[in-house]
Amino acid sequence: MEAFLLHFRNLIEFFGKPLGNDPTDLSIKRPENFWAANETPTEAQLAALSRNDLWEKYDTRDNPESISKYLHHCTTQRNEAKDWRVREMFEDLRPVIEKFEAFLPTYKPATGLTVTRGSSTPDSNSTTSARVWSSDGSESKG
Repeated sequence: MEAFLLHFRNLIEFFGKPLGNDPTDLSIKRPENFWAANETPTEAQLAALSRNDLWEKYDTRDNPESISKYLHHCTTQRNEAKDWRVREMFEDLRPVIEKFEAFLPTYKPATGLTVTRGSSTPDSNSTTSARVWSSDGSESKG
């Protein structure tokens, strides 16, 4: 649960938290930090990716139910049981993630072959698979 909350909070901060003073914080409001000038989505497209409402709903400082009060701050709220509606939270965020992903370039490994190996046997809990990426970026089953 904590892993989900941590990543969810990072995403809602990326897509919705107002800009702070730290220029190294990645935010959809600073697209120049991760898109080349000629690849940056339009202002209208970026506006569609901005979800301040999710940050306000789940993590503002004045929100007594904020994720941060349960996640890493020592607060009295941590003593109280909280019913996190994970599916609802994910569905709130899913549309903006899908829109964002549509603007990302196709993944191509930077160099030669990249091999990842995993196993999925009755004795292991791994769900990874073996994948081999060729130098042209295409995937072949390994």
